[in-house]
Amino acid sequence: FLGRAGLASAVACARQLACAEGLRLLVCHFNHGLRAESAAEEQAVCALVRECLRLPLDVRQAPQRPAEENIESWARAIRYRLLEEVRREQNAHVIATAHHEQDQAETLLFRVLSGRLARSAQSIASFDRERRLVRPLLYAAKEEIDAYLALHNLDFVTDSSNADLRRSRNLIRRDLLPLLKKRVNPNIIRGLAVCAARLNEDEAMIWDEVRRVFAACPPGDFARWLTSYPVPYRWRLVCLLAQKQLGDDALKLGYAQLRRAAELISSAASEERCLNLGFGISCHIRREDEVCFVRETLPEAVRRQPTARDSRTLGVPGELQFQFTPALRTSLTARLVELAPGRADELIEQVRVHGRGSLRHAKCFFDRRTLNAESLTVRFFQPGDAMDVWRRGRRKVKKLFQEQAVAPYLRCAVPIVEFAGRIIWVPGIARSNAAPLRRDTQSVLELEFRELD
Repeated sequence: FLGRAGLASAVACARQLACAEGLRLLVCHFNHGLRAESAAEEQAVCALVRECLRLPLDVRQAPQRPAEENIESWARAIRYRLLEEVRREQNAHVIATAHHEQDQAETLLFRVLSGRLARSAQSIASFDRERRLVRPLLYAAKEEIDAYLALHNLDFVTDSSNADLRRSRNLIRRDLLPLLKKRVNPNIIRGLAVCAARLNEDEAMIWDEVRRVFAACPPGDFARWLTSYPVPYRWRLVCLLAQKQLGDDALKLGYAQLRRAAELISSAASEERCLNLGFGISCHIRREDEVCFVRETLPEAVRRQPTARDSRTLGVPGELQFQFTPALRTSLTARLVELAPGRADELIEQVRVHGRGSLRHAKCFFDRRTLNAESLTVRFFQPGDAMDVWRRGRRKVKKLFQEQAVAPYLRCAVPIVEFAGRIIWVPGIARSNAAPLRRDTQSVLELEFRELD
């Protein structure tokens, strides 16, 4: 509550308490422990709330952050989780946060520029019924808040991490928005906030309709039923099915993953299909048009430190098998396939629809004329591994694992396939730019990774 908006909100609410019967306000300060000044800020909040505002105060400390977690995502998730704990303990009706109009504008701009429109185009809501969140200052301009603080001679503290321009949000706040305001539209913040509000209204209406349609879905025939609806409905219906089967785990899936799953489910292919959606989630379509979302559950017993002795040679053609635990056995197979004229187009389309595959089952195809290997090297992940990813450029393998939310203990169970000292395939994760299929491809090297038993 030491930020300018939070402080203004707390003081304004406190001054209304005297004339609002039945209104009870509790201040909650959450200490993430991420900055050197966190302890001093906590002390200042305690003094302000108890001595000046004379309100009850609940101070919470964050647990230790897991090393593999993104710091901002972790901080946001743990903050709202602890706020909800306080709300339940105090039997409060809502949680009030201090988001203001510029936060709304920054959020929309950030999500558009980064491509992170997630599962919907919704931005910050003034009232979130499911999470019991209310944001009373959402349509208050930052200048109005500053004027209120100056009028009442109130001090505030600025988060030092806001000056870190390595964070895209800070770059938007400090450089991009002021530039757009000066050169394009002096009212751009208000315009973006209004746009976000309109998107919220439209999205809410669409999702209400999609939920009504989903409730009428015939059991066991989802794939055929899905094709009777337009594309904007399809990926949303897939989202609701994933939530029904996976619970909160499905909330990690964004628009791109859900759209790919909807395309796979709607395809006319008759064989069983599988698609890795990242975050350890895969989508399986059975022959009977049954759609099943699966959370990867490889046992933690596979955790180990890979060594140079893990390197093995895969003949072309040939097969390797790996035994990690009595319950976990995988295989990697290399095959040579000759294509009939025109068959390459079908195979290229199959690759486009099926994508990377999953950590349970994945295939990759290479033009044999370009990659004329008699053998391949197969090993496991080592720190510093990098590859030239198809259409994405040079990427660290560790970063690819993180993007797909593959837990650290699972990474050592995913084989790394090399040819001539270069990584060409990480099953279920990424394919390199080596030897892509072409329309005139006649001979194919097919690699298949599969979990056995």
